Amino acid sequence: KAKKDLAKPKMTIIESAIERFSLDCGQYPDDSMGLEALLTPPAGLEEKWNGPYLKASQLNDPWGNPYIYVAEGEINPGSFDLISLGADGTEGGEGDAEDIFND
Repeated sequence: KAKKDLAKPKMTIIESAIERFSLDCGQYPDDSMGLEALLTPPAGLEEKWNGPYLKASQLNDPWGNPYIYVAEGEINPGSFDLISLGADGTEGGEGDAEDIFND
């Protein structure tokens, strides 16, 4: 349960980093850049990029799995989605295995 309770606060840290990236670069990372754009400058944005915005370890959920980034959010239309697949690392599930999404 403690790990599940940590997933959302960790997402908030990533969301803040994505916002800083957007302010510097004038755009959110697209799907081809993914969250890697927070660690290394994407091609064509080297002059604007002012990162790294996070440590690589911060891109993993409490179970050690990478957060999933979706540039065109389905859960958050008009924004982006961050997803943790929970303890089992697969879609769906209940309890600790339940998927967790950013707000």
